[in-house]
Amino acid sequence: MNEELFDKLLRDEINEEVVSLPENIINSIDRTLKNLPERKRKKNIKGIVAASVVMAVGTGIFTMNPILAKDIPILNSVFEKLNQVFNIGENYVKYSENINISKIHKGIEVTVNEVVTDNSSITISYIIKSDKKFEEKVKYPHIKIGNFKINDRKYGSGMSQKGEFIDEKTYIVYQSFHFMEDENIPESFKLDLEISEIGDIKGSWDFKFDVSGVGKENRAKEYNTFTPLKSVNLSNEDIVIEKISLTPINTNISIRGVYKNLSNNKGEDNEWFLFDDSNMQIQSKSAGGSRSGENFERELIFDPVRKIPKKLKVVPYRYINSEDATRTVVSEKINGKYPIQLSQGKIGKLTIDKIEFLKEKTLVHYKVEGTAPLYQYSNIFFIDDKGNEIWGEFDKIKQIDEKAYSFIWETESLDKNKIYNIGTLNFDEVIEIYEGFDIELK
Repeated sequence: MNEELFDKLLRDEINEEVVSLPENIINSIDRTLKNLPERKRKKNIKGIVAASVVMAVGTGIFTMNPILAKDIPILNSVFEKLNQVFNIGENYVKYSENINISKIHKGIEVTVNEVVTDNSSITISYIIKSDKKFEEKVKYPHIKIGNFKINDRKYGSGMSQKGEFIDEKTYIVYQSFHFMEDENIPESFKLDLEISEIGDIKGSWDFKFDVSGVGKENRAKEYNTFTPLKSVNLSNEDIVIEKISLTPINTNISIRGVYKNLSNNKGEDNEWFLFDDSNMQIQSKSAGGSRSGENFERELIFDPVRKIPKKLKVVPYRYINSEDATRTVVSEKINGKYPIQLSQGKIGKLTIDKIEFLKEKTLVHYKVEGTAPLYQYSNIFFIDDKGNEIWGEFDKIKQIDEKAYSFIWETESLDKNKIYNIGTLNFDEVIEIYEGFDIELK
């Protein structure tokens, strides 16, 4: 992400609008860390691949991460299809409300397919059809929102986006709008949504529709709320954890705090690795907040928990300032002998169990050990005999064993007769990890 843009958004002491930074990018140091000093800083959310883009939209920012899937038919539920591709979670399907209204402008038809909400987010799925194929330059047809109102009121929010191409003329995608906890999204509401740009095509696709929120089948309102009011003294900030909401869609954590030394902070807020009471990591989604001088409020959003834990464990970390950061590659030659171990520094390691050089693709079977496996796992790449790094798409990495943190990375077909190394990065030069603490949920 452009660091000047981030600074402008975050350092505005007057603007009280929420700035959300999707975890899909920064959760793994812009996921790939391919160009570390420039791409080290946020999120999020977590782009995910080297070609991913972060765009400023209204009061928030978003990431785009499309996947080509020509041979997969569109299902009635966009959430259902995107869950098959991105594993966004079955609850998006279970709690969605069908809308299915369409608008056509400049040869592009946009259909609002479904909506799902919880107490701090609204997620909308779309089907976008063009009367001609998307041009090659429009590889990532982001959806720019010109107007977004709930019951005629504008809300400050952050936004994340993911989608896939069904064919050259059809794109399915969802957008999540994340709000601060105190925004109090009503049970039912009228939504005014104006799409002002799709890819590089400017236009006007205006939608007005009701979200009923009636019944648990239509709204993810089955959630547990805790108010731990836990104070934590960190090296660069003092915080109070005010509220934790566990919904079928998200784990939302609201904190407020004070920077200890604002002049030395350099805009580098603390990030969190989060774990349940079985020490299983909970993947981060996004983070956003507002600030005024040394005081700040922050909203951290993670994947939902599978069951209500007795406590959550937090391991804070912070990116090392880009001016001081270096980039050290750790790699080993591929010679058919396994396992291959790649140290990532104090945070842990990758163990490569097998690499399959197939006709149409290359498969890497590996395990992750360390402090934050769901942060570490996407930092993997090949190096050819000329020193070029070959990074794959983040969403081509599939977790096959949650407890053992085993993965299979599918990437482009590589010539098995050529010489390659497989590599990762040393995280000691990228992030600083602090002592963890627990949050009791009672």
